[in-house]
Amino acid sequence: MSAMIFTLLFLAPGQVPTTTTATAGLNRVPYLAPGERRAPPPTPVRRAPPPPPPPRTAPAATIPEYRAPTRFGERRTLSFDTQFGLSLAHNFKTDYREGTTSVELSPSLGYFIADDFGLLARFRIDYEDLEDEVRTSLVLEVGLGRNFMVGSLVSIFPHATGGLIVLHQGSSTRDQNFAGVVFELAVPILFHPAPHFFLGCGPRFVTAYFPESEAAVSFGTSNLGFFVNIGGWL
Repeated sequence: MSAMIFTLLFLAPGQVPTTTTATAGLNRVPYLAPGERRAPPPTPVRRAPPPPPPPRTAPAATIPEYRAPTRFGERRTLSFDTQFGLSLAHNFKTDYREGTTSVELSPSLGYFIADDFGLLARFRIDYEDLEDEVRTSLVLEVGLGRNFMVGSLVSIFPHATGGLIVLHQGSSTRDQNFAGVVFELAVPILFHPAPHFFLGCGPRFVTAYFPESEAAVSFGTSNLGFFVNIGGWL
């Protein structure tokens, strides 16, 4: 207050301060002249709102990378082969027993569901030439096999299959057809001289049963033979 009085005493007559400030301690109080307006407070700067977060999306599904098999018997191996066989057969009937020789052609397809465990599907045609008649068999089989690698070039692939068989017997005096079930066990030794290619050979045992029908009584057959196969895999 004393500072304001001092200022008024030393002003020239008619001179009015436009703006004075009274100081009380550390507080300063501005005074406005008549007609003078206080400056408006500065307009606060509005900041733009932050961008919204990206929408949440489910993680992209990962597709497992396919790895081609590097050897016969690995999981996802697809194999195919054709067998050529020669069998010595003994047909056991209720009234007599006879021995025959048969040849076969048997294409097959296999798929390994796990390492060295494969599923098989086979179609086989057998031909037997007897003294007085000819027999032809059509066989459709499915089964399971196990591969055993013996080194890098040799494997043993025992497998068992079972299915349906249709047998036709024809001669100069009669023709007969029979339907039955068949079971086969084979133990081939496979040689792998080149990638995706193999040759094999081994023994095979086949037995079939034909139930009784109007044309004949029930009977069974068993064949013990040797076969050679050639095939490949992907």
